[in-house]
Amino acid sequence: MHQVAPEKNVDMYNGGGSGIFNPRPRKAKCKNKESLVDFSEAATTHGIYYVFERNSRPESKFFWVLVCIALVVLALNFIKLMYDDWRLEPILTTVSKTGYSVSK
Repeated sequence: MHQVAPEKNVDMYNGGGSGIFNPRPRKAKCKNKESLVDFSEAATTHGIYYVFERNSRPESKFFWVLVCIALVVLALNFIKLMYDDWRLEPILTTVSKTGYSVSK
């Protein structure tokens, strides 16, 4: 029977390698957390970065979770107000053609 040697420079016990060469694969929870951290570092949504910031205090993270939830609730409230206003008085906007050239 032919045995395959593991690749060089692969840490078999800390998430490196695959298949039979990785007897203790990284937990999915850890991978998901890393994905969330990576996403938060690239996201443009205000406050998300601070929720998942590495090496920050739990009090700071809790504060930013509250801020993010409050802002989402506020945004949903504004959307509901605008929708209710539109339902009471729907506005149709049309653009009519003009005989003017763009350069005029």
